[in-house]
Amino acid sequence: MLREKSLEQWQRFMTDNESAFDVGSQAKSEEYSLDATDVHQRYQVLVEQSLTEALEDVGLSSSAFAQLCSELDHSESRQGDVQAFLELVLGATNFVTFGDIMRDRAKRSYYFQIMGMWRQSITAQNQSTHREAK
Repeated sequence: MLREKSLEQWQRFMTDNESAFDVGSQAKSEEYSLDATDVHQRYQVLVEQSLTEALEDVGLSSSAFAQLCSELDHSESRQGDVQAFLELVLGATNFVTFGDIMRDRAKRSYYFQIMGMWRQSITAQNQSTHREAK
């Protein structure tokens, strides 16, 4: 499962690098500086590293993870919660979404609040499943 420290790192990264974006701007322009593009690329690397660590924690390879994601995409079970969480995580790797979150501190705060709640929910479900299996 995604580590709590990962979310903290992502949030700190965004805060530390917000100067590359026009924070507070309501402009709808999709033009960004080269610095903003660099920040986004570094964020993608950070997310990928965090996800790789989370996969290693549970003994999954990236190919097994891709297979699981494919299966979740076609499943209507409670695993939909996991799928929604993954979409939320990966959504911010989209440059336009990332830029929108970076420009608006309130959106960024809300994004991480939601991410934290999803992470807690999935962790609680996993713990419940493990208890039931015993």
